[in-house]
Amino acid sequence: MFATMRDCLVLTLFTTMASAERLTDGPVFEVADLRTEYLVNPLGIDKQRPRFMYEIKPVEEATRGLTQQSYRIMVSKSGTPAGSMWDSGTITSSKSMQIQYNGTSLESGGVYHWTVSVTATVLGSDSSTTSVSDRAMFTMGMLHQSDWTGAFIGLPRADSNCPWFRQSFVLPSDVMAAAADPALAYVTSVGYHELYINGQKASEDVLLPSISHIPSRVLYRVYNVTALLRPGAPNTMGIWAAPGWDTYGDMATTPPLPMVPLVLAELHVGATFRVVTDATWKVHASTTTHISSGFGGDAVDASKDIPGWSTPAVDDSTWANATVGALPSNSTHHIIIAADSMEGTRKHSTVAALKVSTTHISARTTAPHGVATSATTHVVEMAEVFTGWFRIINLKGAPGSTVKFEISTTAGTPMEYGMQDTYTFDHTGAGQFEMRFQYHEIQFITITGLATAPSVADVTGIRLTSLGNRTGDFSCSNQLITALYTTTVNNYRGLTTGGMTVDCPHRERRGYGGDGHTSYQFALANYPVGAYFNKWTRDFADIQAPDGWVPHTAPTVSGGGGPAWSGYVMTNPWQTYNTYGDVDILADMYPTMTRLLDFYRQHTHADDGLLHAWDASQWFFLGDWITPHGSESNVSSPENILFNNCYLHYITVLTGKISTILGEEAAAAKYGADAQKLATDINAAFGNRSSGVYLDTLQSHAVMPLATGVVPSDITEKTLSNLDNQITVVNTGHLDTGLTGTYFMTKYLMEAGRNDLVFTYANQTTFPSYGYFLTQGYTTWPESWQAGHGVSKMHGCYNGIGLWFVEGVAGIRVHYSDEFPVTIRAGVDAGDITHATGHRTALHGRAQSSWTCTSSGFAHNISIPGNGLAKVLIPSSSGPTGVREGGVPAASAPGVVVLGTQTINKIPYAAFKVASGAYHFTSNWIKPHM
Repeated sequence: MFATMRDCLVLTLFTTMASAERLTDGPVFEVADLRTEYLVNPLGIDKQRPRFMYEIKPVEEATRGLTQQSYRIMVSKSGTPAGSMWDSGTITSSKSMQIQYNGTSLESGGVYHWTVSVTATVLGSDSSTTSVSDRAMFTMGMLHQSDWTGAFIGLPRADSNCPWFRQSFVLPSDVMAAAADPALAYVTSVGYHELYINGQKASEDVLLPSISHIPSRVLYRVYNVTALLRPGAPNTMGIWAAPGWDTYGDMATTPPLPMVPLVLAELHVGATFRVVTDATWKVHASTTTHISSGFGGDAVDASKDIPGWSTPAVDDSTWANATVGALPSNSTHHIIIAADSMEGTRKHSTVAALKVSTTHISARTTAPHGVATSATTHVVEMAEVFTGWFRIINLKGAPGSTVKFEISTTAGTPMEYGMQDTYTFDHTGAGQFEMRFQYHEIQFITITGLATAPSVADVTGIRLTSLGNRTGDFSCSNQLITALYTTTVNNYRGLTTGGMTVDCPHRERRGYGGDGHTSYQFALANYPVGAYFNKWTRDFADIQAPDGWVPHTAPTVSGGGGPAWSGYVMTNPWQTYNTYGDVDILADMYPTMTRLLDFYRQHTHADDGLLHAWDASQWFFLGDWITPHGSESNVSSPENILFNNCYLHYITVLTGKISTILGEEAAAAKYGADAQKLATDINAAFGNRSSGVYLDTLQSHAVMPLATGVVPSDITEKTLSNLDNQITVVNTGHLDTGLTGTYFMTKYLMEAGRNDLVFTYANQTTFPSYGYFLTQGYTTWPESWQAGHGVSKMHGCYNGIGLWFVEGVAGIRVHYSDEFPVTIRAGVDAGDITHATGHRTALHGRAQSSWTCTSSGFAHNISIPGNGLAKVLIPSSSGPTGVREGGVPAASAPGVVVLGTQTINKIPYAAFKVASGAYHFTSNWIKPHM
């Protein structure tokens, strides 16, 4: 396993020399991955002082200690000198994230370019070197409502609720030639939209814009359509619109919307050429209507198709003129039009059909939407359950007849929650179907009305998600643990579509804060979610009630929960801040946080100092939800009161910390005192100092006081010992927690250094356990530990285990507010795992960890991104002297500084401060029972 001493000395010498030699041979590092507001070259942001971020990457892997000394950002408009809008000057700082624009006021619709020049040093050299990035760009959206010059248009008739809108125009060649900036189209819609220019779709994204709370704000997207326009020739701008979420009950506006969908669009070419929606636009019924029953999808009538409907070739003289409308408003409220500044929903990957079975039945009830009865039913079983669309080609039937597709996740159940689509043949009796303006949770497709059964090859599932490309990964020597990670990835991806993470994609499809709470740490370690989380937390702020209470789902409003759902407005911003150093999300959400705490204070009883239910309904004061022993749903029970007050303590402490970061010192002192008093009152009501037991010995009732900081330090070991006994003895290695309890138990035990206990319940395959789900054939996490018939098969309740894999086992933890923002400790105490590898984005770039235990010792390969610094813990029975790096004593290795020793979970560690670069640590520590 170990290299020879000679080889290691050569490696170390090369590592040291390489850093210095690159200074004369060429650039030592590059400046890359430039992002504005988390996005690469974003179009249409509406933050008037956007934030910039970038990474510095060594050219040679052997380079160590790459450290930024200064930066200079220059922002300009097209055709103007570099830095014409802002020249930061040379700023002596290592900061490469969240650098806020501080120049001349940015203009609506402005197109801006920026570069960053970075001066940095590396180990082995006394001098610095400078690298300049490639040019990045961003455009501003409509910063003021008055900047929009077009009008909302719609179609009041009932003959199509997914209409086509179009406008033809001639674009003068000289206008296009003189334009210094790209041609941009701005489209906002109450409902979904697709933009077409001359018959070509302007974006590969689908189901745009993201969901928002329509009574509060509607969103717009911006498209670069330069390549789609034809200078000096006729052009046509087409918009295909659909109701989308605007038919959802909690999206109702006061007064009601005049029409659904509504569309407002503008095309800007050069300084003066504009095409805007108004009464001159043409409108026509499309091939598609929305099936309004439950989560019904698309009813497509191929006979209504107009080939090239969005091209100049089509004569629209018989089309009706669009009707001009407006967003409803009253004297106290106006709906905001805002940028949809996050990743769009996209086609992620495909799912194959597994088999097609045909059943002949004597009769079938006629279904809605004109679907004919059929004596033959074809059932397509997909390879796994997924969220998204399906496509079926080579359809054949009688001209004018209709095929019905019913969607289900349960074998033997044709349709669940109204998920259905239809396709009506044109005169040819042949066609194909693909969804467009809805999505489903799919495993079984029951088809009636087809002349012949589709083949397996004819059917394709299309996964949809609004998550960007995954930035984290994990695997280990234990196949079950690796499978748990992979399943969590599948589950979270399927739940996150259209700008929120839902409880399930079919039955409710609501953005529950409680479910989001269980998964945001997993998401931050595995996906680029900065822009998304800024958007989704804002949705919660949009729906906050006048009295300060925050509904449990956003932007969908309805849904049961309690403080552990509403408190997402504190916990997500806090975790996002600690992953990205994002102070703005704290500041933006701070008023929402303080008003929510004021609401809870109003319902805190003076006699015991505790928060009590303010409504008799169970849906406002839930405790731990869907545990193996049942849900805590009695709002007046001691267990619910303990649970919710522990959580209130947790978010009060967080708000105090956030107050300090924002410079609100008086508020910080107040929240600190409030939290201290609440902890005292919780302990007085429920704690037993002699035994460390809270209420009783159930896992949740130990976890919540421990994880939320309620347990006094002098009895923490007692309470933790009780939890240990509950997991290992009473529950025979199984968990007994639900939605919130599982998250907090995994988080607390991981952070307390007890990977052994997390492994104990993660490594089970009998009920109740994650492994039990896998033995039942699940590829996503269901709604209930029982995993029985009728439960949702893709649900957000149990994503809480997800944070452990990269952070606890691979061992890469990121916490911006800590002394060392990045800490790497191999999870060698995680049961029988002998090897693990993982990576994640760690503030300045990718951090990697790959460790191995053998009968000869321990080895750990680590990579820390440029401009980064980490605390690294290496298991060693003889302290720092027992650790080598690159074959030499770690204390003398380039980029490594000894910090001391620590003991975690009875394992001795040597602690080191490690600069950026790639490292190979070894020690003679041998894992017990190897």
